Amino acid sequence: QSGSTVTIDGVEAVNFAAFDFLNFLGEESIKKDCETTIRKYGVGSCGPRGFYGTIDVHLELEKELASFMGTEAGIIYSYDVSTVSSVIPAFLKRGDLVVRDEAVNYAVLSGLDLSRAFVKEFRHNDMADLERIP
Repeated sequence: QSGSTVTIDGVEAVNFAAFDFLNFLGEESIKKDCETTIRKYGVGSCGPRGFYGTIDVHLELEKELASFMGTEAGIIYSYDVSTVSSVIPAFLKRGDLVVRDEAVNYAVLSGLDLSRAFVKEFRHNDMADLERIP
C-alpha cells in the first residue's frame, strides 16, 4: 500500500499517483459497505443501465444529484463518451449552428454528428481564427 501523501522538498502533498490517494484502504467502515454492496448487487466489469437495467441506486443517486443541483430531475451515465454524445443531440437539432475548436474530443465530435447541427470550426485556441467565422 503506497501512502496517500508524498513529501517533496519538505512540502507534504496529496499523492495523486497513488492508487489510494484518499487513504480509504484502511477504513473498516468502507470495507463493510463494499462487502454489503457486492453481496446485494454482485460485481462485473461494467454496469451500464442499458445493458443491466436500472436499479435502486441509480434512481437514488439521480434524486440526490437533482436535489443538490436544485433541479427537477437528474440523469447519470456510466460512460463519459455516452454522456456527451447523448446530451449534445438532445439540445441541438438540424439547422442549429455550433462553433467549435478543432481540438474537441471524440465524444463531442460524435455528439455534434448525431445532432445534425451545422458546425463551423476554428483552429485550436486561435481567437483570430474564431473571429473570422461570421
